[in-house]
Amino acid sequence: MLVDFAIAVEKASLTARQAEALRLVYVEDLTQKSAGERMGIERSALTEHLKTALDEIDAVFESWAWISGGLTKETYEMEDAI
Repeated sequence: MLVDFAIAVEKASLTARQAEALRLVYVEDLTQKSAGERMGIERSALTEHLKTALDEIDAVFESWAWISGGLTKETYEMEDAI
């Protein structure tokens, strides 16, 4: 699963700032406040970098699910209803 995540991060074409925010929070285990301070940005800006990065990574996983047949129109619509 971690290998898949690393590949998804690569394929997501994140900006350098998004990748740095992910690394600081999820690899170095910094708080969002500390990560923002290290990057020289407000916590709210860091949160936006993380949200955008995670949305991009999610899109990669979703595309893989469509390609593999693990996601169909029916299951997609059921997930949207939840």
